Amino acid sequence: MAFKVFGISVQPRLSKALSDQQVLEFSLKYRDDLSSYRDFRGNHYTYEPKKKELKLESSWPELRREVERLIQKHGENARALLKACYHICVEVGKRWKNYYHIQSRAREFGMKKGWLIMLADFELAGVISRHKGDIDIPEERVPLFRDFI
Repeated sequence: MAFKVFGISVQPRLSKALSDQQVLEFSLKYRDDLSSYRDFRGNHYTYEPKKKELKLESSWPELRREVERLIQKHGENARALLKACYHICVEVGKRWKNYYHIQSRAREFGMKKGWLIMLADFELAGVISRHKGDIDIPEERVPLFRDFI
């Protein structure tokens, strides 16, 4: 099964055969072909689409601080939203038109108020991505989400 890295489909065997230096060289060689709309904030790599730049560093410490800050700001409402996003996007696998599903599940998990503000905060912090009625947890961030739910 292939998966996408930086907007390019990669076979798992190939990804295991490449060194970090080879991945970096690949990203430089094919810079113009890399995705220019989606960032990649993983545990080992960071890709900034506006700059079309790959870094061999983790984004997770920054993401972890952002999630902790938002949980401190919004309390248990934020935890309920995180849990709902994870449940709908990952466990159920609903990635399209899931806005109201997540809102409903977050209420079941104890979210009382602040839905739109929290959603905007999590999106601005780069924890989730959102487009119209679609909320997504990028695949590389799923393990990070598990740490908070």
